[in-house]
Amino acid sequence: MKELLELQQENIYLNEKIVNLEYLVGEQQIELDKIEGAYIDLQNRVRDLEASIKVLVEYIKSQNNQTQIASQAEETPPPHY
Repeated sequence: MKELLELQQENIYLNEKIVNLEYLVGEQQIELDKIEGAYIDLQNRVRDLEASIKVLVEYIKSQNNQTQIASQAEETPPPHY
């Protein structure tokens, strides 16, 4: 009889441990889902920033190509020379 009571108590204890572990796994899954969402948001932001940088680089290149700065050989010296 004592052995049966001990087994029942151990069974209750183990069931409580299982329930607790299932709860913790559920909480971890919620946190992982949050982290995944944040990761996806960051990936999107990085992609958008990369696209913006590409546009800026092209703009700067186009501005450099349009600059009308003459080389020193092409410059007309000032009148006092």
